[in-house]
Amino acid sequence: MVLSSAAALGLIAARPMRAADTPLAPDCVPLLTITTAGGAGVTSRDTPADCSVRLDPRGRPDASGRPPAALAATAAKIRGRGNMTWTYPKKPYRLKFDAPLDLLGMGAARTWVLLADYIDPSGLRNATAFELGRRLGMPFTPQCRHVWLMLDGVPRGLYLLTEQTEVAPQRVVTDPTAGFLVEFDDYDGEEIFSTPILDLPLKIKRPDLEGMQPAARAAEVARIMGVFTRLEETITAPNGPGDCATLVDIDSLIDWLLVHEITHNVEPRHPKSCFFHRGPDGRIVAGPLWDFDWAYDYDDDAAAGLVLADAFWFPHLFRDPAFRARVKARWTAIRVPHVETLPAFIKTVAADIRPAVEADLRLWPEDDDVRTPADAARLQAWLETRIKLLAAAIDGLE
Repeated sequence: MVLSSAAALGLIAARPMRAADTPLAPDCVPLLTITTAGGAGVTSRDTPADCSVRLDPRGRPDASGRPPAALAATAAKIRGRGNMTWTYPKKPYRLKFDAPLDLLGMGAARTWVLLADYIDPSGLRNATAFELGRRLGMPFTPQCRHVWLMLDGVPRGLYLLTEQTEVAPQRVVTDPTAGFLVEFDDYDGEEIFSTPILDLPLKIKRPDLEGMQPAARAAEVARIMGVFTRLEETITAPNGPGDCATLVDIDSLIDWLLVHEITHNVEPRHPKSCFFHRGPDGRIVAGPLWDFDWAYDYDDDAAAGLVLADAFWFPHLFRDPAFRARVKARWTAIRVPHVETLPAFIKTVAADIRPAVEADLRLWPEDDDVRTPADAARLQAWLETRIKLLAAAIDGLE
């Protein structure tokens, strides 16, 4: 039975799910079991709840093909996360352990994210974008593994366990004294600093401004905003964009652009979830990648052309013949080995997690108002078409 968004929300509000009502955990993905203190659940994005976490790999190999270690019951904190995604019935979460832990071979860290992928019941959209980022060698792209979540004894469905976007030795690496991590995003909830020329909404994620004295805080804000002001002044110069290679890592920016173009991700048009950080050489580096559940064919079919050519920094950068030439050259280099093989990646992962996708759909009925079809073959065919149309658009750059 297909339920509308309102009907699905009403069903969940009227009668909480019970373990007896819901599918058993399919063994095609690792089992993540979280028990909150007193079974109180997770009700806040701001106030963490105490919990115990167990992780059973169930024989599933890590990225290197080795069986990862199980995690015995371990104390942690859990809270909700996300903006729009927190309003959906299937909630995303963030876990924080007391000490760094290696989960499913992804490296030791304290903080981890559980993406609910409610918009994308196929579980493939974020995973595919992250895979592309890794193939292109972007400085930090979150590793991820599909897991089945049990929360306080109740199955919550298929989740994507990912690394947190944060400054850390194995994650976003930036200078410890002059580094920064920023996000261009127009959601309320955090302080937004608008850039002076293009009026882009910028949030400073690191350094931690809240922990600073007023004078130091003002100096850090001025320093970081100055970096992006200089970039905007350069690329919006009246006679065409100036040479910004000393300000921004152009290679990383082109890879970031191409990942969003290949996946038809229009989030930078708002902008939302657009992360940048200071690289080891002091220049702005694009990434990490984040938030691709609204991408691909969510709003419309695979539109021909570049969807970001008139958005963010790119209408100014595309005035530069040298920038256009570098985009074409990079596309030529990555198309056959890394892009045209992505549909096969989707097919392989979809087959691997299919029982979990089917079980998740029984937990969370289809919702035509919000969710995309859980049809991997449809997504695969869409991507094949998008690659052909994008190739024609990029080849047409002069």
